[in-house]
Amino acid sequence: MNKSYVRSLSVTIITGTLNPDIRIFEKSLRSVKSQTSTSVIQHLILDGGSNNGALELAKKFGCDVMSFPRVLESKANRIFSGLSRVKGDLLLLLESDNILTSDHWIRDMTVPFRDPKIFCTFSAYNAYEPDSDTLTKYFALLGSPDPTLSYLGKSDKIRMDQKRYDKGQILKQNPNYYVVRFTKENQPVMGDNGFIIRTSVLRKVVRKNQLFYHTDGYAELLQMGYDTVGVVKNSIIHVSRPNIIEQVKRRVDVKKHFTDEMKGKRKYLVYDPFSDKDKRNLLKYIIFSLTIIQPLYVSIRGYIKIREFAWFLHPLMCFLMVTFYGYSEIRKYLQKN
Repeated sequence: MNKSYVRSLSVTIITGTLNPDIRIFEKSLRSVKSQTSTSVIQHLILDGGSNNGALELAKKFGCDVMSFPRVLESKANRIFSGLSRVKGDLLLLLESDNILTSDHWIRDMTVPFRDPKIFCTFSAYNAYEPDSDTLTKYFALLGSPDPTLSYLGKSDKIRMDQKRYDKGQILKQNPNYYVVRFTKENQPVMGDNGFIIRTSVLRKVVRKNQLFYHTDGYAELLQMGYDTVGVVKNSIIHVSRPNIIEQVKRRVDVKKHFTDEMKGKRKYLVYDPFSDKDKRNLLKYIIFSLTIIQPLYVSIRGYIKIREFAWFLHPLMCFLMVTFYGYSEIRKYLQKN
């Protein structure tokens, strides 16, 4: 497949909003506007009822806005309705707190689609700006918004101090990207924060009146045989909430909803209780977090390579996540009994 084919692939961007942080959202929009690629033909904003000026800002940057004012009633159909408006061959799923790290980011992300077996691409790393808050820096350094994902081997990104991508099976690589094959046993959390996917492929798993969870969607695509991805050797900024306790509580809320309340309904499990690998990784994570020695070693080793004090949040975040998740599990057990 030649270069002219890649240049001919058009890109639609979809961003979901509901009163996003205006300062960060503007940075995200500016990073899109700065792209040298001419392949972007649409930027759709799927809004759940913002009233903080976000829609006016989006229109200022030439975005098309689709409003869904009754969030709870429309949530199931937002992505379906948005997908019906998509004109691009490729779809970039970009959150309002995502910032592209170069003016050729989109161009770099579309190159792997020369290979017809590759159905999606994503960045190997997260990144941060010099003035980013400490938590955003930490999650970028770790390559995950939760150390639990990292220790379970479920994060799609790698740490910033790692030279080589270590997820899935690397089929081949070149100076710009890896070609990686995933299986059910090693598939990471996929499908959000800067993923690009062939629109025709995503349409296979987005259905009317059915809630769409990106991790479940990609698990279903894997079952259909879509197992080969392009992992590009670049990065994307994912701005975090700056308050540590708020972030920890949010992660616990995510676990309660997607793991506890939806037990038996998910196609993708961050932790599979029937997986020996997940059991071993979870046990090691708990021991490491409560004794803090291994997380501290990761911090020191990372700091030697990248001089950023945010590394030293690692022992604290590991301890807090294990403690809060543990408390959540105990409460769940007591409520059942």
